[in-house]
Amino acid sequence: MKEWATRNFAPIVSLGASAQFFQDMPFNCPFTFQAMDMAFPNSKFILSVRDDGEQWFGSLIRFHTKLIGKGRLPTAEDLRVFPYRYAGWILEALKLVYGVTDEEPYRKETLITAYERHNDEVKRYFRYRSESLLVINISDKGAAERIIEFVGLDYHDELMPHLNRSDDNV
Repeated sequence: MKEWATRNFAPIVSLGASAQFFQDMPFNCPFTFQAMDMAFPNSKFILSVRDDGEQWFGSLIRFHTKLIGKGRLPTAEDLRVFPYRYAGWILEALKLVYGVTDEEPYRKETLITAYERHNDEVKRYFRYRSESLLVINISDKGAAERIIEFVGLDYHDELMPHLNRSDDNV
């Protein structure tokens, strides 16, 4: 995350050369998609979205609450000591990517604004290259088929797996 924050994409691009698919941080962070697009011409990008920012925010806080395991929304101190990738990584990532503070690591307006801004920037970047970007809500019926076909594979009635489910309805 520190390399991403300084916009040093060389290590991220190097990691990108090691596999065919990537997800989550730092690949889902602002600016990374431009660096990856320049480094890997003709790549395809999938922007997974929720119905709206409120739904995304709810999913984020449910996931973090479940992950940290305190039975409540984590505090900055909880995040500072939780050993995800390393102690404090989640708090650091929230601050770097979304601009939250120690006082309000889950400030709803800040997080939703950053989520919506990023989605808009990705769509705007690829607006003249629709063949390079699939925008999809993975909970939509037919999402697995659309993703498989977008990446150029044959669809064989696969279903969309759902790992890290934080709510049976989302």
